[in-house]
Amino acid sequence: MVAYDHAARGDKEGYAPVVVGLLEYVNGAGTFVLRQEKESHSLIVSSEQEIRLRVRDPWASKESLLRFLPFRNLELRIGGHFNLADLNGLPIETLDLRGCNDTVIFRLVSLPRLRKLTIRAGQIDPARLREFIDANHRFEIMVDGTETGKAGRSPVDRRSSSEVSQLLFQTFIHIEMRS
Repeated sequence: MVAYDHAARGDKEGYAPVVVGLLEYVNGAGTFVLRQEKESHSLIVSSEQEIRLRVRDPWASKESLLRFLPFRNLELRIGGHFNLADLNGLPIETLDLRGCNDTVIFRLVSLPRLRKLTIRAGQIDPARLREFIDANHRFEIMVDGTETGKAGRSPVDRRSSSEVSQLLFQTFIHIEMRS
C-alpha cells in the first residue's frame, strides 16, 4: 500500500513520517531515531537495540523501507544486531557502519552506487565486505579513517557499453583475420 502511495504521489516532500510509521510497525515505537539532512543528502538511523529496515514476511517485497526517502549518504548507529541485507538495492553512495555493534552479512547485497564504506577496526572483515557487496564500480573501504584499498569490480567493468561493443568487435575481427 505504501509503495503504491509513494509511486502515485506527485509531491514526495515530507515523506519521512510515513517511513517512520513503517519502521515503528516493524520494530516498535520509540526504538529508533531517524534524522534526515536534506542539504547533505544524508540519513542517520540510530537505535540502541536490533533494528530491521525491511519487512521479513513471506508476503512482503523484502525491499528496504528506507527506499522511500531521498538520500545518498547513510550512517547507522545500531546497538544491536544489524543485517546488511536490509540495505539491498538502495542507491547509497557512502555508508558509515562504525556505529553498529553487531553487523552481519550472509548473502550478496547489491549497493549499486556505493563509493565509500566506513567501518571500525575489528568490526567486520573488509575481505568479507568485498566478497558480499556488489556495486556497479569499485568502492573504497575505510577502517578508522584509513583506506584499505578499492573493492568491488575491476576497472574493466567500468567501461561503457559502446566500449565493450568495440572491444568485442575488434576481437571478432582479429579472430576472423587469423582464420
